[in-house]
Amino acid sequence: MACGDVEQVGGARSRGSGFRSPTTEYGSHRWLRARKRSRCTTSRRRRPPPASGRRSSRDRAGGRRVADAATHPVGRGGVLALGQCDRALQGLRVVAEPAVVAAVVDRVDSADVGEMREALAAMRASDQSSREFQLAHWDFHRVILRRCPTGFQTMIESQLTQIDRHQRLYFSRAVAVSDMTATDAKFLDAVEAGDADAARDILTFHLLDTALGVIATQDPGHRFCTLPIAVRGQAIGLEGLDELGEGQRAQISWCGSPADVVRELQTTHLQVV
Repeated sequence: MACGDVEQVGGARSRGSGFRSPTTEYGSHRWLRARKRSRCTTSRRRRPPPASGRRSSRDRAGGRRVADAATHPVGRGGVLALGQCDRALQGLRVVAEPAVVAAVVDRVDSADVGEMREALAAMRASDQSSREFQLAHWDFHRVILRRCPTGFQTMIESQLTQIDRHQRLYFSRAVAVSDMTATDAKFLDAVEAGDADAARDILTFHLLDTALGVIATQDPGHRFCTLPIAVRGQAIGLEGLDELGEGQRAQISWCGSPADVVRELQTTHLQVV
């Protein structure tokens, strides 16, 4: 067969086969427009209706779709709904991250400590937005995460992306900023002193406190499942979760004897007993 016997137009087969390419049949621009209309129709057909008594985000925007955390608890970028954050992410982090970070504390050098202090100073700035605080907070923890194995870094970065929106909403509260900055300052002191045990326990407290704060402020009636199991496997007690929605603190305890700096930890949502 000569080369001229096959016409390759937009992936079409040969002329002699009786098959007509979409671009040959309709013209490329008309074919593309038809495909777009088909996709839009399919998208509209698959979109669930808004909840009773609530206008969709398209209606509220006068025909233009906008992001809405209340209307879209699961974002198109993979943002998990609040309950899923508890089940899929926070329990895993509480189990894995403190132990891994404690194992690499001896790899942290003076330059790392300096970077963490700069990030902590940025967290303490009074004129920042919740997003700016969130980015400074990530910078603080990423310094020591760089000392961890690459696969572990990737896992934590993925989880940070998943909880981004819920975490930023929590960081808009002044009390959350104050609580987290104070705990991170103690964590940095432990890291700088090379105290792996204290760093591990403070980070455990920090991750639990953040998870409880995010969930308690955005879903006060949430029933915890994964977090209690995760900490129980590490010989840690976690009580008072059902009272979080009533403004009470949960209580965390260690079977062993934690360092004095750990026993002093207390925030709006969590305290050591």
